[in-house]
Amino acid sequence: MIVRCIDKTLQHDTLVVGRKYEVRAERDDCYILSGFDKRFS
Repeated sequence: MIVRCIDKTLQHDTLVVGRKYEVRAERDDCYILSGFDKRFS
């Protein structure tokens, strides 16, 4: 699955608004994105 960042308020130094990210896993209403070890909502 591919998701697009629409708000980077909590991850301003990590994500880029408008950029698409590949989802490795979905857990507890959060996504684990390819290239990152932490969860994003």
